[in-house]
Amino acid sequence: MANWKQRFRSSRRVTRRSAAALGAVALCLAAIGVALALAAGPPSISITATPTVTTVGGVNYSNSSSASFSYAGSGGSGVYSSYSCTLDGGTAAACGSGASGTRSYTGLTNGSHTFSVTVTDNSAKTSTAATYTWTVDTVAPNTTISTAFTNDVTNTATPSIAFASSERPTPRATPTRRPPPSPSPST
Repeated sequence: MANWKQRFRSSRRVTRRSAAALGAVALCLAAIGVALALAAGPPSISITATPTVTTVGGVNYSNSSSASFSYAGSGGSGVYSSYSCTLDGGTAAACGSGASGTRSYTGLTNGSHTFSVTVTDNSAKTSTAATYTWTVDTVAPNTTISTAFTNDVTNTATPSIAFASSERPTPRATPTRRPPPSPSPST
């Protein structure tokens, strides 16, 4: 802590700028030969940095029309008075206070969505927004298989199957071999 003295000749404002780390700073005042009414104990000044907020999201693609988010503030004064949430750039709404919070949305339409949250500490400093973007797709693709086998059976060890889809496919099928049909008993 830096020590310094200032001699007052009249009513005067003193500003002390320091490169000291952020944190609490104690300011002690004393008057010699002057009648002043001072409060008991020294005043204290708290200097805080702007808080940050961290969101926790899920996958970038979802087939659910609902989404839930959790978030937590950090830095700043360490005491968080409020969180403010927006969805898709809409109007900000209060969404909690304290160390962390959660927000859920339902009835989301298909397409891209962006959730954003800010935190304000008890020193009235607000963080920059933390954002999370994802895509909702609740419509299953239309898929048709255009390869036909007689009686759904083939004797090819590596059959080729052709299909078409209304969306870009991600094949995840593994063909299984069925045993050949048993011969009918002769009479």
